Amino acid sequence: LLGASGGVEPSLAVSYSYTSKDEDDVESTTTGEVDLTSSGAAIDFGKLFKFTDWILEEGREGTLTLKNVGTKGPLKVWPDGLSETTKGFFTIKGDSLELPLEIEPGESQNLTLIYLPTDEEVSDSPDIGQLILHHNGGNGPSNSIMLVGQQEEDQAITATVDGKTLKTSYSRDKRKSLCSRKTVIKRRLS
Repeated sequence: LLGASGGVEPSLAVSYSYTSKDEDDVESTTTGEVDLTSSGAAIDFGKLFKFTDWILEEGREGTLTLKNVGTKGPLKVWPDGLSETTKGFFTIKGDSLELPLEIEPGESQNLTLIYLPTDEEVSDSPDIGQLILHHNGGNGPSNSIMLVGQQEEDQAITATVDGKTLKTSYSRDKRKSLCSRKTVIKRRLS
């Protein structure tokens, strides 16, 4: 928006990036722009392997770059935290953020989000959260960004005996006997 004294009012632009690894430990970086004019503005954190035999302590960190694309005056931004549905999946890194973030024209500041599922069970449905950014920009006063991530079950440790992979867990509908039939019969006869 053009101001009365020339120049463009402060305006918020948001981009993101995160690094992930696939099953073969190959690293890739995902980047994108968030369309703040869309009601469906979203950041997809992709799939995160959740181990059934190990506790996941590190999640996927994503960097949100908040930029003042205006030419006149500072942009003030304050995240309204994360919605209630977001807790347990997404967090903002750093308890000591000095708010509001003040961003001069043409400058940017980073905000780090972490996707870390905390439920014990692996979910088949996507983890969804919402981040609300309030600001004094011409495209404000607030913008909502949907956060999406997907859990995928995996095992951190696999054991093999004679070329066969040993199971560390059983499917829910399977009997959970820890010994073979022969062992049970021998124990009953003795």
